[in-house]
Amino acid sequence: MFLKASPPKLTRKSRIEHWFLMLLRCLVFLLLALAFSRPYLSSEQTIQLESDERVRHCLLIDKSASMRRDGLWEESLSKAENWLTQWKQEAYASVYLFDESIHQVVSFEDWSGLNPDIRTSEILNRIKAQPPSWKATSIDDALLESLNRMEEGAREQEKENNQQAWELVVISDLQSGSRYEGLRGQDWPKHAYVVFDGTEPRNSSNAGLQALQSDWQIAEDESFIAPRVRVSNAQDSDQEQFEIQWKTEDNSLETNGNLPMYVTPGQTRITTAPKWPEDQRVNQLVLTGDSETFDNTIWIAPFKPRTSRIVLLAPKGQKQDSELEYYIERAFQSIPEHRIELIQSQTEAWEPLAALKGIDLWIVTRPLNDSVAEGLREQVKKGGIILMPITSVTMQNTLQVIWEDPVLEIEEATVTDYSLIGKIDFQHPLFAPFADPRFSNFSKIHFWKHRRILNLDLSQEELRIAAYLDNDEPAIITRSQGLGRIILISSSWTPKDSQLALSTKFVPWLYTALNWGRNYQELRTQYSIGEAVDLSSIPTEDKLAIRNPNGEVEKKSADKLYRNTNLPGIYEIEADNDFRWTFAVNLHPDESRTSVLPLETLESLGVPTRDPENAAEETPESRQQKAEDSRLLQSQEIEQGQK
Repeated sequence: MFLKASPPKLTRKSRIEHWFLMLLRCLVFLLLALAFSRPYLSSEQTIQLESDERVRHCLLIDKSASMRRDGLWEESLSKAENWLTQWKQEAYASVYLFDESIHQVVSFEDWSGLNPDIRTSEILNRIKAQPPSWKATSIDDALLESLNRMEEGAREQEKENNQQAWELVVISDLQSGSRYEGLRGQDWPKHAYVVFDGTEPRNSSNAGLQALQSDWQIAEDESFIAPRVRVSNAQDSDQEQFEIQWKTEDNSLETNGNLPMYVTPGQTRITTAPKWPEDQRVNQLVLTGDSETFDNTIWIAPFKPRTSRIVLLAPKGQKQDSELEYYIERAFQSIPEHRIELIQSQTEAWEPLAALKGIDLWIVTRPLNDSVAEGLREQVKKGGIILMPITSVTMQNTLQVIWEDPVLEIEEATVTDYSLIGKIDFQHPLFAPFADPRFSNFSKIHFWKHRRILNLDLSQEELRIAAYLDNDEPAIITRSQGLGRIILISSSWTPKDSQLALSTKFVPWLYTALNWGRNYQELRTQYSIGEAVDLSSIPTEDKLAIRNPNGEVEKKSADKLYRNTNLPGIYEIEADNDFRWTFAVNLHPDESRTSVLPLETLESLGVPTRDPENAAEETPESRQQKAEDSRLLQSQEIEQGQK
């Protein structure tokens, strides 16, 4: 009643009152749409490629020992020819062979320099010139190294910003013994993929024979000598019964003492081989009954027991202390695997001693005249080992000559009751074998007498004190002199001086001293193909002559590694100091594991794979869609880089 009545004001709903705000909102939506569509649009950073330049190819051909199986290498050559023919018009491709390492056949630069009309035949001839080796398979190293080389090739072509597809084609039997663990955790380029074009052997069965590193089985009377071997049968094998035989020098099989073997598929069995026929020159064991023979022969280094020659010097005309020699004779006893030749000499002239060859240890227990002492000093410099217990102060002159220090003096130490071993350097080679707490207790050895060595320069780098007595006086001193060593004991092992000879540590300690000079633990008789042989343990300054199974001789320094173990067979090492050593090189046991490696195993490690049939059907004309996908991938990566 107080307000004036008026009709309601009507407006049309389709009328736009604020055009500016409407346009502003549309612009915002348009910008958002453009922002989200950038990965689907080409940018200035995308380089357009010709249709025949959009894929870089790399062909990897397996040439490991397992490819020696019947028909595999021929099939590999056929597959390689198909791929090379398919890539005839391609601009970028490379070819490699691989086993434990990768071997270049054709680089990207070589590919572009070859005439396309003869390129395939030329490359095939190069491949045929490098047939399968005897080495193991490292598919991980081959893939990773080829990726690195493809990246280098792209960089050299100044196309690092161009995300070309990288196609790696692997022609291999993909046997389960291949090494592939190196692929674990690797970051693969998003534009790279692998095509596994597998080969199939004509015979699925395979069994392998391997030699073990363990010692020969030797009867106490040496009436039976035989090595230990292992027979493995592949998972997909259809054979179970085999025989092991020795092969004679004329390549005929030794029929006496054949050893039948029964090994089910997927299993291995370790056994003692047939008795070694000592009356014939044989060094091969053969597994018969297997359809694939590439891994059925092993070479065994002829049984040759280690021989150690020890000279015990007790000069003529001086009173003999039989206890010193007695305990040495009892400590060094021959066994079938290790024969000890103990030479006791009382000569006062050096010439008869110089005529002795291959002496591993010189034991000096008495004073020597100057000519003998000087001769021993020169032997040490050439690699000899001297063990010298100070039995009395009369050995002072001998020590001065051998040690090359005229100021050294020896005096009797004053001992109340007895002395004990107080401190031992268990990092010293003489005591390293006793570092285990079960064997490290030397505290029960009593020393009734010992001698002090005065004016000894302990600052010399080549001098080490291996053990101290409980009064902090040196008990065992060693010194490197040239290639050899001197081991000095301030007492002796006779019961009147100490209880050392009565200790359970005495015999193993003496053998440790003997082995320290020659380092026999470093010299093995069995190696695998491609494995390096450490020659540093051979005590010589001269060049070593190494003869391979083909009879070729190579000169090598003793401080180097010998790596040319590329052939199975027997190798011989000789040195001018009458050193001789024989070792065998055999196929790596993994090459006998010929069952096929599941492709899913490699895919689980992150390897991007593609089916070979689909990859083989691609041509430059059919890769237009792939080029679009590649540009899309590049744009996505650019987008990720801008966030």
